[in-house]
Amino acid sequence: MDDSEEVRKALRRILEPEYRLSEAVNGREGLDMLRSRGPFSLALVDWDMPEMNGYDLLKAIRANSAWDAMPVIMITAELHMPNVRMALEAGAREYIM
Repeated sequence: MDDSEEVRKALRRILEPEYRLSEAVNGREGLDMLRSRGPFSLALVDWDMPEMNGYDLLKAIRANSAWDAMPVIMITAELHMPNVRMALEAGAREYIM
């Protein structure tokens, strides 16, 4: 889930040959997708997105026990170290900058 089309394209080129992908442009859309089609094998989440940011999406994911086993990896340009700690403490499996 990322609001940047360029980032989604890059991830698609890397992952699509091996995985079936679903994309969301913001956290709200991603949460709606999870509710209708999830859980997924993995969620790659950007920190900075419109409507619902990645951290709020992560908290919403972790608030639903049906999605406990779904790994969430934050992929973001957000370099603020307290955000890294917050995301990991909230249940992100990894934080890639």
